[in-house]
Amino acid sequence: MIRRTAVRVARGVAVATAAALLVAGCSSSSETSGGTSGASTGSSAAGSGASSGGAAPSKDVIIGYGAVGVLDPIVFKSNTGFMITNNIYGTLVSQEYTEQDGLLVGDATYQPELAESLEWDAAGTLLTITLKPGLTFQDGTPLTAEDVVYTLQRSLSPESYANAFKVYIGIEDETTDITAVDDTTLTIATQFEAPLMEKFLSFPIFGILPKAVGEANKTADDPWATAYFSKNNVSSGPYVVESWPGDAEIVLAKNPAYTASDTSAAPETVTVKNVSDPNQQYLALQQGQLDLAMGLTPKLAKQAESDAAVKVTASSASQLAYLGFNNADPVLKDVRVRQAISYLVPYDTLRTEVMQGFANDAYGPAPYPMASSLDPDGTKVAYPTDVAKAKALLAEAGVSDLTLTLSVNAADPTSVESATFIQSALQEGGVTLNVEQLQSSEYTQKLGEKQLQMFLGEWYSWGQDAVYQMFFLLSSGSFVNYTGFDNAEIDSTLTEAISEADVATRDGLSQTAQQIAIDEAPMAYLYARNYLVVSNPNVSGITQPDDALPYFRYLSVQ
Repeated sequence: MIRRTAVRVARGVAVATAAALLVAGCSSSSETSGGTSGASTGSSAAGSGASSGGAAPSKDVIIGYGAVGVLDPIVFKSNTGFMITNNIYGTLVSQEYTEQDGLLVGDATYQPELAESLEWDAAGTLLTITLKPGLTFQDGTPLTAEDVVYTLQRSLSPESYANAFKVYIGIEDETTDITAVDDTTLTIATQFEAPLMEKFLSFPIFGILPKAVGEANKTADDPWATAYFSKNNVSSGPYVVESWPGDAEIVLAKNPAYTASDTSAAPETVTVKNVSDPNQQYLALQQGQLDLAMGLTPKLAKQAESDAAVKVTASSASQLAYLGFNNADPVLKDVRVRQAISYLVPYDTLRTEVMQGFANDAYGPAPYPMASSLDPDGTKVAYPTDVAKAKALLAEAGVSDLTLTLSVNAADPTSVESATFIQSALQEGGVTLNVEQLQSSEYTQKLGEKQLQMFLGEWYSWGQDAVYQMFFLLSSGSFVNYTGFDNAEIDSTLTEAISEADVATRDGLSQTAQQIAIDEAPMAYLYARNYLVVSNPNVSGITQPDDALPYFRYLSVQ
């Protein structure tokens, strides 16, 4: 169990309550993925122990998704690759689940996985982690505290995507703040009571790698052996790579050396096939060639709802779709113009026509069901479609005959379709909208350089923490603040919230920042895309964790 001093108990609840990231920590703009209809209901408790113990062994599972790319958890290149690393590298902590309408939804509770215990000192700034006894990598090599220290330092190094996490967990220098005490014990020293620590340690980007293998394969130009780990692995998790012949597929097999949790009923093998075309995914699913399809479009998912050969598993999520405004643009820097355009967006049409109902309303930058969201049930809209209000705001701003350009990624059909509806709606308010379709590379480049006047983006934060999400999207120094929003009050509020351990105080700061982001309208909050998996009807144990990809050990096909 995770043990804390009395000082830290309340904070543990805070982590649970304030749950929030993508990406990877990451996020992506203009991604195309599934959605779902309505909020999930039901509440039969399953818990993560609901994993596999005692159930009948599952048949082998075949999943349709995209190409893997690379296997190194700190430099993965695709969601498929990220999903694979989730299942081959064990983490110190794992999320627990509650069953909701047949879906195992990640809740606010985190339990030790490779760790036996995690204990903070009275000041809440020194975390002592003790490993479970007898842990090994797949090759039988003992998994020690030195391996954990190596992994955490590697994950927080400049070469890693997770380097940006240091500010959220209060680590100033990973080379000195993370140290091994003995073979099974290590400590992490933080600059403040880091409320997101346990949550972050559950992210697969902190999955444990063997130090000896990394040291043996490093070079002067590649001190963390990313070239080696991109194509090779020594598993510390529930699955090992059995075969990876190329881009067509990868086959994982259950890791007999994994003892951190019971995987007796988990599938013996999981094959992930590269079927990137949604139509081909659906056809293969109907023909029994796949058990799960991870990338169906909303229209195909809607069609699947009336298809007895497949099953739609869906739940509310907080993947934010937004219409970004370049806040430095001569016209769009006027908040009244941004608010006016927000009032012209056809929110209901986007949810019903583009998302086919597989989305909730998005009230601000931290939409429901994200903890501390200002919206309690996914039905609030900050700027409901109101042409009269939009015209009044434009008149007040002294703007007439306005012509704007909305750029979209031509490879993203959801964005292209959304742009058409938005163009038509803005015309009703007297705004001419030119829609510019750009190739992916050009779109990404101009987005990063903040050269787009308006754009369509999406963001999903691993961990689902509102403060973390807003810090990425809206703080003035963030590299993914594509709108260029620059607001001193929101910057200071979020900075204060990052190191605030008291739950109520942190939630208050979060909601203050959310309200600023709503009032200032740096973007129009279109909808919250839901979590969606379409599968063989005999599949159960599909997980919806904070990182929004399945954990194979819970799956079952009977």
